[in-house]
Amino acid sequence: MKKRVIKIVSFLIFMCILAFSIFIASDVLLLKHEPPFRAKNDLRDNCIDIMFFGSSHSFCSILPMQLWNDYGYSSFVYSTSSQSLPNSYNMINLEMKRQSPQIIVLEMHSAGTEAVGGNQELHRSLDAYPLSFIKINAINDLVENEHNRTEYYAPFYLYHSRWDTLTTDDFIFSTSKVNAFSRGAYISRPRHTAFEAPQIVDESQLCDINDMNKEYLNKIIRLCKENECQLILYTAPYCAGITTQTIANSISKIAAENNVAYYNFFHLIDDIGLDFGRDMWDQGHLNIYGMEKMTAYIGRQINQHYYVDSHKDDEEYAFWDEDYLEYSKWIRTYKLAIAADDNDFMQYIDSDNHIILLSGSFADAAQRDRAEALLSQAGYLIDFNDNDIYCAAIIKGKHDINIASGKQPISVSEMIDDVFFKAGTDDGIGVIVGSREQQLSGSGLNIIVYDTITESVVGSRNIQ
Repeated sequence: MKKRVIKIVSFLIFMCILAFSIFIASDVLLLKHEPPFRAKNDLRDNCIDIMFFGSSHSFCSILPMQLWNDYGYSSFVYSTSSQSLPNSYNMINLEMKRQSPQIIVLEMHSAGTEAVGGNQELHRSLDAYPLSFIKINAINDLVENEHNRTEYYAPFYLYHSRWDTLTTDDFIFSTSKVNAFSRGAYISRPRHTAFEAPQIVDESQLCDINDMNKEYLNKIIRLCKENECQLILYTAPYCAGITTQTIANSISKIAAENNVAYYNFFHLIDDIGLDFGRDMWDQGHLNIYGMEKMTAYIGRQINQHYYVDSHKDDEEYAFWDEDYLEYSKWIRTYKLAIAADDNDFMQYIDSDNHIILLSGSFADAAQRDRAEALLSQAGYLIDFNDNDIYCAAIIKGKHDINIASGKQPISVSEMIDDVFFKAGTDDGIGVIVGSREQQLSGSGLNIIVYDTITESVVGSRNIQ
């Protein structure tokens, strides 16, 4: 009898160890879909007051840290690529077990889709949640084929064969800093493309929304009412065609019937000051400039028409201020990379954290004066002599300047924190970090910007 008990206990211990091992292995083997969204797992319970859901049009239109700085609102973007309304409903249901939001904001681009979502789209959202009865219900609701549900219940079943493609990042369970302080927003890789504004369809032109999307939108409305949570709907603007815009128009009727606020930004383009030639990342998504304008408008509407707690003076939210400082530094660096013109580029140089290298050879007084004006815009008051043709400078802080100018080619160099900086009118300017060097040369004014926090070159420009 004793041996039998020992065998049973040993078997149970083995099964527990096996289950725990599979659980850990699943986390390692999972594809790390959309890191900004997965950063939600680092949040404590009941700390988010405004929750954003929807597709990529949502995570490319809202900046939670801007809302924090402006109003002290704690918010997070729970959006994923191609997130359908059925998927949004189930994600809202999952998140409401961890958070008690005062407002849910749902982007409505998905009202024009026909499908619940493919395997890839569903894995992007569901894989980020631990197994629970709510997740099982979500899987059963979203995955029609019973045989395909196993890979969602136990992701190890799907990912077990990718062991030979693992990288160091797969073993790091916490989220990177940039993804943590973005609070779910997706600040796309640097890029600036000018587009033409779409032809806006009159609000009277409507299009039927399919029954599935109507059903799940009504479910979301009921879910919010049951949880005493305000719901706001919006459609983000982009270079959309007629069908997309007529669907966006049609949402107004459903929203009005249910006394739900709805912002159709195709008809608010002038109100937010959107410039399609400057504010788009691609035809379907806003860049950082457009996101800032959208966030400012939505923030004002929430501040004027809803009550949401401000946590600015709450000690439990002190780390939001710390994250905002990191976020603002990162945003300035990002804007350097996508600067549309010379004035934009100079505007985002940060004298506290950037070292700038300059070299210049001026064809005439007008070019020299333009260089002085641009440097002044960034806070660097450098006066070249009237007869100077050449300049070279390494500048760390506004009051720590190593600069030379004159009628003959010149150069300066410095070693700062094991990084070698050089600026010269013959060889151009360069930064040497270890064995890597970045250079820039040419007539006019050359600028390289080195970030002392990231220890990397974050921008360079030749200005004529």
